[in-house]
Order: sequence, then C-alpha cells, then structure tokens
Amino acid sequence: MVNSCEKNDNIPELFTIFGGFMKIYDYNGKKNLCGPRVKQARRMQGLSQSDLAARLQIEGVIIERDSISRIEIGTRFIADYELLIISKCLKVSPEWLLGLSDESGIVPVKKHARKQQ
Repeated sequence: MVNSCEKNDNIPELFTIFGGFMKIYDYNGKKNLCGPRVKQARRMQGLSQSDLAARLQIEGVIIERDSISRIEIGTRFIADYELLIISKCLKVSPEWLLGLSDESGIVPVKKHARKQQ
C-alpha cells in the first residue's frame, strides 16, 4: 500500500511516504532551515555552542555541543519541540529562526572595552 500526500508547490517537498516508511530528503543540501539563524542569534548574544547546549539541557532538551554545531551547519535535523526550546533559549521567535520573519528582536551583547591606563 502506498500512502500519498497532496503536493503543495508553496511548501518544499521534504519527504515522501512509501508503504508506511518515510524517506527524508535534504532541502537545498541542508537538513534544516534554521541553522544559520541559530548561529547568528547565539553569536549576537555572546553565547558559545556549549553555553547554548547547557541552556537547552536546563530546559529538558538533551543536546550536546557537537549537535549545536551540526544544527548550525545544517547537517542535523531539528524536531519541532527542539526548535521551540532553541527559540526560547535564544530569545527569538520560531518564525524568525525559520526565516519567516525579518524581526529577530535580538539585542546584541556589548563586549566590555578595556580601560586605558
């Protein structure tokens, strides 16, 4: 038995279902859409990948530093619940992470300037 989904030209085709098995494809060579914006938000807030991983773990999402790296370069899929918690930890909207909004609301962290003597 073959299950089929109605194709919508406005939404990228990420998977097809054959006989109950789901085959996942890359979209433009990436496994997620939000990686570059995760990196941008993380850097603007002065967080390391380890810092973000720690924040996610506090929220109950167990992700290691290397997984943050893979998310940012687009080689790791992101579950919907992970996207929501990542957006919460980075203080941005899920829509912004997905590129659906231009307004991030990110307030860059200012680096402390050294005092001149």
